[in-house]
Amino acid sequence: MASASQKGVKAEMLCTPLDVRLLNKAIIAGDNGVGEDPLIEHYILLADGFIRDSLRPVYGANLNSLLSAAWASTPIIPPVYDGQAENTNLTGIYGSRGLLAVSVDADAITEYWTIVFSSATAWTLFGSVSDNQSGVSGFTDISSDHTATDGDVTIPTNGWSGTPVSGDIVYFATYNVPQLVVQLSAKWAASLIMEAKYSEEVPNLSDYVTAYRDSVLDTIDKLSRPDDLDGIHIVGVPVRDVSPIEGLPEYTIDQYGTDQSDYEDDQYR
Repeated sequence: MASASQKGVKAEMLCTPLDVRLLNKAIIAGDNGVGEDPLIEHYILLADGFIRDSLRPVYGANLNSLLSAAWASTPIIPPVYDGQAENTNLTGIYGSRGLLAVSVDADAITEYWTIVFSSATAWTLFGSVSDNQSGVSGFTDISSDHTATDGDVTIPTNGWSGTPVSGDIVYFATYNVPQLVVQLSAKWAASLIMEAKYSEEVPNLSDYVTAYRDSVLDTIDKLSRPDDLDGIHIVGVPVRDVSPIEGLPEYTIDQYGTDQSDYEDDQYR
């Protein structure tokens, strides 16, 4: 965890390390290869550069400002993959999910949150960007609502289910970008990580990576044509009009957001 809130310091991301790990069971926290948060964030930023530039012509430069209000994911316990768990002490809340829901402030940013229990009632709250948000006492408990120090999330007391034990962990994430954009970023980042982690060691890895990227490119293409019959228009998100202006030569934007028009030399602007 960071030693203090990194809001305004860390670059805003379109997804979180939690999304990338949930997307691919081979990317596990604690993996000294590429499973640790800082390394995953590095690949997310690389992926985000591609996603942002590809969607810029239609959705503008800042995808993190498209929504009028942030949203939160469903809280989960650490997943168990192939016998390896990020947290093995899940006795208290594994069967009943632990935390059913959280409320999120409209201005919350994209980050993932970790709740760690030190007893059956006491727990601490950390944001991957906001750091410790447990309050002045350093911890809170399930008997009352808890609002993060920065106000971004509230954990309601009636949201708990089951009896936690010391060591139990719950994750959830908040986002200020549309769900579909989160998916695009996580998929592209996961494809980069799989290349870095396994290279040629895994049979058919290139087919796997290609399938991920083809899916992303197809979605970007449809998002770039929101008014077409087979296009995608994210509900509630304004788009730029990229139709040709009368009197000017027609132009074409490809799936990467690049102008592919065949201008005459004196027509290019």
